[in-house]
Amino acid sequence: LDPVPTTTVINTRAALRALNALPAHLRNVLAPELSRRLLAYGDKTGAATALRSVERLPGAVSDDTKMAQADLDLAKDQLPQAQEKLDQVVASNSAQSALALIKTVTAQIEQDLPISPDTALLVEAYALELRDDPLGSDLRKLQVLALARSGQFENAMPRAQRTSEHAVLTDHVMAELTDQGDDMTFLDMVFDLQADRALDVTQITRQAIADRLLSLGFATAASTVIEQVQIAQPS
Repeated sequence: LDPVPTTTVINTRAALRALNALPAHLRNVLAPELSRRLLAYGDKTGAATALRSVERLPGAVSDDTKMAQADLDLAKDQLPQAQEKLDQVVASNSAQSALALIKTVTAQIEQDLPISPDTALLVEAYALELRDDPLGSDLRKLQVLALARSGQFENAMPRAQRTSEHAVLTDHVMAELTDQGDDMTFLDMVFDLQADRALDVTQITRQAIADRLLSLGFATAASTVIEQVQIAQPS
């Protein structure tokens, strides 16, 4: 959810009292949504209280509640706790599974954590299955990010260049490759992109590429990349 405007006044106590007055089946449906809205409002305590109203009910916690719990954990920078809940939703193969996968992989990338090839493969499977779904575009972008973070740079690049955000994603793949890729893969991809005139990356990434080329003894290639940086800079 988008942040609630600061001019909006929410009576959290009244909302929670109304929630607790509802029968259990309605509470199960409405508590996760209220929690998300309170979290968007910046009220983590209220969001947690809304979830506790269903956590204590008999029976299994719904996937929607687990998703809301994970959102709260992420807001508290508690990634392991969020990861556990999101993994349960992904494993349930429910309607929420794809969104849970998007949330967990996005959180791993934001926290600069590695992603396993198996997770990247799962993202690819969902991206194919849901290609015509509203989540399809997000999953295709996430597939590129997951492939790059799992070290599969040569698979990530062609997929990046087929997306609607090819420039941003190409830059991301090259930044990851420059930072983490092995020397041969790095050199092969840089030289291939230069030959195709497709090294469309930001100045920061170009500088990082040039620095690594220089460290590997390719001074001429590094100079070419640096010249491209200088040309791209405003006069």
